[in-house]
Amino acid sequence: GLEDVKVDVFWSRDGKATTARIFGDGVGIWQREAQFHLSKARVLDILRVIQKAQFGSMPGQFGEGEEGERNEGPRLRGRLVVRAGTARKSTLQLVDGEQSERFAGLVGKILKICEGPARKGIGAANMTAQKACSWKK
Repeated sequence: GLEDVKVDVFWSRDGKATTARIFGDGVGIWQREAQFHLSKARVLDILRVIQKAQFGSMPGQFGEGEEGERNEGPRLRGRLVVRAGTARKSTLQLVDGEQSERFAGLVGKILKICEGPARKGIGAANMTAQKACSWKK
C-alpha cells in the first residue's frame, strides 16, 4: 500500500542542494526543515512520473568520479531513492561524466510537484509541540 512508500530526492543546482522526502501518506519534508502535505492524487502523480521515466530500469549511477577525487569522493549532482515495503531502488547522478537528461527531468518533475505545497509548509522552528506529534523522522 501507499503507506509503505517513501521517496527521497536530492538535487544540486548552482551549488545549492534541494531535498524533499515524501511519504506515501502525503506527508513531505522540504529541505529537511519544513513539513508539507500532498494529496493522495499528487502522491500518485509522483509515482506515475517515476514509473513513466522507467526509473526501475535506470542504472545505479550516471557519470563517474574524476581521478584524484578519491579523498573526498565523487561530487554528487543528484540522487533519487524510492522505497516500497522492503524493495529499494536508488540512482545517483554525479557531476562529472555522462549526464542523464531523463533522470534530471524525473527529479525536476518530482521537486516541482512538491515545491508549491512546500512553500505553504510549516517550518520546524515554528511548529508547536502539538503539531510536532505528527512529525515524521
